[in-house]
Amino acid sequence: MNRLKIAVVGVGALGRHHARILSGLDDVTLAGVVDARPEQGQQIAEQFGTTWFP
Repeated sequence: MNRLKIAVVGVGALGRHHARILSGLDDVTLAGVVDARPEQGQQIAEQFGTTWFP
């Protein structure tokens, strides 16, 4: 089965929640997170083993 690749845009409270849920799904790859705030975007990307995009 092909895995669905998803990026989360915005890692505020809801974006963090989405990243956590998506990273735990077997058929989903968290392809990256997008956020204008470097510190927050990089932190969430590292936490969930993905890439941060500004």
